[in-house]
Amino acid sequence: MNTQSTPGTPSMMQRWVNQFPDVSLDKILFVFRLMQEHYDEPGRYYHIFAHPEDMLRQMDQHFPDAPRAVVLAIFLHDVIYQPRLPYSELHSARFAREHLPKLDVPRVEVGKVARMIAATKDHIAQNVDQAIVCDLDLVSLAYSPKRYQKNTARIRREYGMYSDEQWNMGRQRFAGKILAREHIYATPEFQKFEAKARQNLEDEIAAGATS
Repeated sequence: MNTQSTPGTPSMMQRWVNQFPDVSLDKILFVFRLMQEHYDEPGRYYHIFAHPEDMLRQMDQHFPDAPRAVVLAIFLHDVIYQPRLPYSELHSARFAREHLPKLDVPRVEVGKVARMIAATKDHIAQNVDQAIVCDLDLVSLAYSPKRYQKNTARIRREYGMYSDEQWNMGRQRFAGKILAREHIYATPEFQKFEAKARQNLEDEIAAGATS
């Protein structure tokens, strides 16, 4: 796994360790390695550790005062990921509920983390912290067209068990569902990304319609 970060930022392992200053390192690293094993599973090309790492970089830039629960939700929101599993997010939330108490995370905070993770299934937030996590999960929709297409190609590889026709149908449905929302991004900080995200999604729909 590549846990390298940009200069001046902690590695993902160090950042995880930093969340639990009063917990033994053995316990912290045990859970980290479990998480790492999942993100390293064969068949993952987009939903690898680089995804939450990118989200954390965006969080540092746009939401520097986000609470620890947001950080933990970002780390764990895709820890369980199987394209054939319709409720991967709920399984990831279950992972959080099982393992965060081992790190002395209070039950109330564990519940908040689990609900943030579950919210990424449909990206519909019920509070500010959930909105931050959902927006960060969708920020890649607003990247440059070239990077957007590379990310889409990586996700396509994760769905390699489906035919091109099935894939295109699924992507058209996903893009249409996102575009039908009044706002893609729920936080004021991300409203500036709205137009670019819509353009990328519209371009993908147009490309799929002609393929």
